[in-house]
Amino acid sequence: LDRLTEPQRNFYLNQNLEREIKNGGFNQYFTNSSGDFAHETIAALKSIGANRTADLLQQAINQFPNYYVPKDNAKRKEILDIIENSANEVWDELDKAFYKYEDNLYVLNIAYLKQNRNFFWKVA
Repeated sequence: LDRLTEPQRNFYLNQNLEREIKNGGFNQYFTNSSGDFAHETIAALKSIGANRTADLLQQAINQFPNYYVPKDNAKRKEILDIIENSANEVWDELDKAFYKYEDNLYVLNIAYLKQNRNFFWKVA
């Protein structure tokens, strides 16, 4: 990810969040490597105008002690083992809110991609 431009990184993080949640909800997002970048993904969502989704992700993050999601997957899984039962109740509700798709991430990501097209491909 360090080799990506900021727009490329934002697009990538937003796509990862959407894919993980659609596949298995916030629990899956935090369990998999996509959760390594939970905090950065909030900024990425805001960069495309997905403020409602950024708020949902923040609420999901708030289930972690000190509102902090460790980047280290092993540490995160240790915490998940402790908080999973109570967090899943909240995450299930957040999953339902996400599925309402108040922020159309597809449309917002495509608009962002077009706006930043020079960072994705050369324009002749």
